[in-house]
Amino acid sequence: MATLYCRSVFAFKVLQLRSSAFKHLMDRTNLGDRESGLRISRHCCHSGAKTKRWRDLKALGDKTRSKRPAYSWFSEICSTEKALSWAEWDELRNRVERDWSVPRGNFESQAMLACAELRNYPLGRSLMNWAQNNSRGPNLVTLAKYFRLCSDCPDECPEETVLEVYEQIRKRHSAFDVLTVTDIVHGLCRTSLWRESLPYVQSISVTCDRVPPVIYGDLAAAAFAHGDQQFGRTQLDHLVSHHSNCNVDGSLLKWLHSIRMGDESEQEQMVHRLLCFVRDNATLVSRTVAEEIKNWFEGRKDEEWIGTFTSNTPE
Repeated sequence: MATLYCRSVFAFKVLQLRSSAFKHLMDRTNLGDRESGLRISRHCCHSGAKTKRWRDLKALGDKTRSKRPAYSWFSEICSTEKALSWAEWDELRNRVERDWSVPRGNFESQAMLACAELRNYPLGRSLMNWAQNNSRGPNLVTLAKYFRLCSDCPDECPEETVLEVYEQIRKRHSAFDVLTVTDIVHGLCRTSLWRESLPYVQSISVTCDRVPPVIYGDLAAAAFAHGDQQFGRTQLDHLVSHHSNCNVDGSLLKWLHSIRMGDESEQEQMVHRLLCFVRDNATLVSRTVAEEIKNWFEGRKDEEWIGTFTSNTPE
């Protein structure tokens, strides 16, 4: 029996894996011999529920309080499901500027931030239409957040539309700060043009002490999604070497999916590499990742084994 430690939202779980094939892999990786302390991660919950995103957004507002909570008006946007008309956006902007002293130039970018955090595409699209109707047009921050929003809503926004937004950014601007580059990389990594994000990463690596960890995670996930496992593994190595406590669950899931979609004769070797990564970095994977690993082994035709979840303090 081999044990793979993982974490869940409310409690740590232990995935007990019973299989001669899995034991063979575990022996090769010595995963069972690596002791790693259990630690709580604030990244455990990957729920897409709007309540979770609103809590994150509210926390952001709490950190930016002045005389009045400048971000508290986000609650009005967060509770809005439908698109707003131009007149409704005008009314909201005037009220926010009057009641919360938000500068006129900051309203649209802060509002688009809220839409992106909530992945509310209809609302964000109506905001973009309203911003484009203004004489100034949307600023760079608004465009970058809208690009992120579009890329995160593939069911509502096709890749063609996402790339049209990217073209607006590329043609109208040539210099970008780190936060904007993060949004651009995030958006590109969810398209077929994900490799176009590499020059942006290179540009900030020259000017910044450390590339934001989320960029490495986006690059790794994109590489795995497009079958480039070597490049994906390299990005994960960069991520954990510079940011040891970062969450890599999304990238690991993409890696596992890439393995499943690849050559069946090479899958065991690929899973071996993934388990080596988990071992070498003492990674506490999420319950979701552990279930994917479990499902892969249970689906092997040449072996019959059973994986079970139990508490880390079984009775």
